Amino acid sequence: MTASSTTPASTGLACPELNEGVFAYDPQRGWIRTSPPEKPENTLFIFVNIFCRHACNELLNRLREKAGGSLVRNVEMYLVVCTRFHKVCSDATAESLFRTHDIIASPAIVLYLGGRQVVKLQGSLRIERELDKLVSMINPARGH
Repeated sequence: MTASSTTPASTGLACPELNEGVFAYDPQRGWIRTSPPEKPENTLFIFVNIFCRHACNELLNRLREKAGGSLVRNVEMYLVVCTRFHKVCSDATAESLFRTHDIIASPAIVLYLGGRQVVKLQGSLRIERELDKLVSMINPARGH
């Protein structure tokens, strides 16, 4: 485990030092470089550009504040990082996910529930406006 590819669980849901690639969140080990699921079921993709670590941390902090522990219990979380969207990305898997989901603003969130894409939010302001709705979809029992 290297500091550049993972964040220890003790630091919570902070963004790791951003390197291009796809990372899954493991509550015990932090962010681990991995491959995305072939067919996302209950999956939250968080897309960020490599120079937007501050936006990534702000987004993860807000998600943690709103959803608490239900976030990692109810969905698999993946961080998808490219230098500049799909246009400048040396990681083929991350580039493909940016392209497939037509991500044009950073940060961005794509949520799959039951194998269907149910939410796609791009840009900090839009995410902030829709965050309560997103959290209620991830954990309907908790509500707003």
